[in-house]
Parts: sequence; structure tokens; C-alpha cells
Amino acid sequence: QEQSPFPNENVHQQFPDAFVGDDGSIHIVWLEQHGNQKSIMYCKSSDGAQNFTQPQQVNYSNNNIIAYMQSGPRIRAYEEKLYVTFMMHDETDYQSVFMSCSFDNGETWNEEVEISHQPHRNVYPDVEIDSNGDIHLIYYNFNQNWHFNGVFYAVSTQDSLDFVESNSLGVVGDGQEPCDCCQPDLALSNMGGVYVAYRNNISSNRDHYLVKMEEGDSTFSEPIMISNYEDYINFCPTSGPTISLNDSVISVSYFVYETHSSYVNYSSLSDIDFSNETVLNDNGNQQNHSFSILHENFIHATWIENIAGNADIYYGALEIGENELQNIQRVNQDSTYGMVTQKDPILLWADSSLFCFWSDGRSGDFQIYFSEATFDTITVHI
Repeated sequence: QEQSPFPNENVHQQFPDAFVGDDGSIHIVWLEQHGNQKSIMYCKSSDGAQNFTQPQQVNYSNNNIIAYMQSGPRIRAYEEKLYVTFMMHDETDYQSVFMSCSFDNGETWNEEVEISHQPHRNVYPDVEIDSNGDIHLIYYNFNQNWHFNGVFYAVSTQDSLDFVESNSLGVVGDGQEPCDCCQPDLALSNMGGVYVAYRNNISSNRDHYLVKMEEGDSTFSEPIMISNYEDYINFCPTSGPTISLNDSVISVSYFVYETHSSYVNYSSLSDIDFSNETVLNDNGNQQNHSFSILHENFIHATWIENIAGNADIYYGALEIGENELQNIQRVNQDSTYGMVTQKDPILLWADSSLFCFWSDGRSGDFQIYFSEATFDTITVHI
């Protein structure tokens, strides 16, 4: 049963992100736009998405908040501390990365602080929190003229929010740089490893790559190829990969422009070699990025499929060791099949439940919707 938990007429709600706290609460953030005014909004559910708190604005300043496809606000939690990351213009009017914090499980929010400290333009951030509560941050840095300067990584303790000491990933130069409007994805292993997936750009061949830094290392590895299509694109496709980890497997999902298809792939975490590629739905109708999460022995994926004129949200699951997705189905159940745009899908595991969130255009304004999967012994129903 799909729901719109906080409908708001004449307002666009876009780019949702969600996270499950230590107490099982589901925390949600999104971008809300009314005319030219953009705000970062937050709410939570403490009863498995049956009820939600009244949405509240996270950001204090209104310095032209920035959000792109795949690069809206991010929320992460550690104990009762919540951290929301988003892009906004800084005091010099350059794009920069800011963080808002709540130390009472979302009841109140502190004023945002700037956390990216490279000069000029800092965009496309991602953030994760490790088991010790340390906050890991990546972002792209551009010079004043939008020349790609580097991808930077920084770590802060949960109390200081001091990300000044940042290190370059070393993926810019020698004729290559990340695709400059494709969001990277950051993931952390339980063993202290740091993994970053991104779409590369080598003379407009825009395949996907991964770099990693193991516990105890001070630099990132050489890039590891994820997809090998020589995917020639003479413009920025605005579609980055997503990665997910458990103790032994790393999974990834990505979009290939040449085939107009999205894929999932996976590898052993101890010896990374992405040689298990599976197309999500072999009909050439996938549109832009997919989103996937690894849970137990399955990769769960959601994606945008343009099969009936406009974009709809689809879901499927791949069991590790198999080569075909199961339970492929349309998630949004409105009667406007193929007539309006659905976008920004994400998945979230909360306790024993699987949720899909997305931005839904059926009312004429984008609104956040979600649907909860039901399970039986054979299938998953969204």
C-alpha cells in the first residue's frame, strides 16, 4: 500500500533520503521547493512508518540551497545524534557542503555549519558514520572556472565536526577525472575500509570505477573497473553508481547509456573483481540511475523505467549466485501509468521491513511517496 505521508499542495518535494536509527526510528529528509524558496525538511516515524511526525525545516539559512538528481540531502544517525548533509552557497557565494545536527533524536536542530574546506566550489557530497561514531565525508571540488580539481575525503569525530584535514582520492589526472555531474557513492566496511564508487570520464568514455582504502592505509587504491563498456557519452548523463557492503560481498548498481539499461554487479570483498553483471530488466527501457542495497544474500534494486511514455518506479531482487532478477514489478500504483514522472527512488531496510521511497508527480507537484514490501515464502510484493 503506497502512501504520501506529508502531502503539501503547491510545493515540490524531491530527492528523499532515509535512515534507520539505533532505536528503530525511520528518519527522512527531502528538499522542499515553493517558488524559488528551497528548504531541507525532516520527519520521523517511531512505529514502522504507520505515523510520522510533523515535518520541520532543518536549515536555518536560506542561501540558495542546491540539490541535483542523486544529490539531495543525506541523513545519517549514531545513537540519538542525527546528521543531515546538504549543499548551499557559502558566504563567498560558491557552492559548499553544510551539515545540520540534532542531538535529541530529531526533536530540535542546530544551525548548519560548513564542512567542506577546499577553495571555491564543493559539490556532490556523500557521508557515512562508522561503528565508533566517526563521520566520513567525500565531495567533488572544482576551481572557480569549474575545472575539476579533485575528489576529497575527510573524517571528523561526532563532537567536533572538524573536517579541515582532507585528502585527495587521487582520481583526477593522467587524462581522467570523475564525470563532473554524476554523484559518487561512499560506503564503509565493518573492518574499517572506505569504498568510493564513481562514474569516470576518460575522453568521454564514462564507465564506472571503485577506489578503496583499507584500515591502516593513508591513501586510496588505484581505480578498479566496475563496468567495461567504453560507454561513450559526449555530455554528462547525471547518473552515478550505488554500492552496498556486508562482511564478505560488495554490490553495485549502475546505468549504461550505450545500452539504455541498468545493471547490478557484485564481488567478493576480499578480492574485488566485478564479474557478475546482471541486467535489471532486459528491455532497454531503463532511464538513468538505479539504487540498490545488499541484504543477507540478496541485492534489492529499484530503478526508473520508461516503458509506457514517462518514468515509473520498478523493483527487483537478485540472489547472490544467480544471474536473473526475481519479482520484477512496478512500485507506484497510481492510475496514471506512463503519463506522469516518478523519480528519485531509494530503498531502506528497517527491522524486517523493506521500504521504497520516491518523488511522485501524479498530483502535478512532486510529492514524497513510499511503499512497504510484504513477504511470503516465495515472493516480495511492493
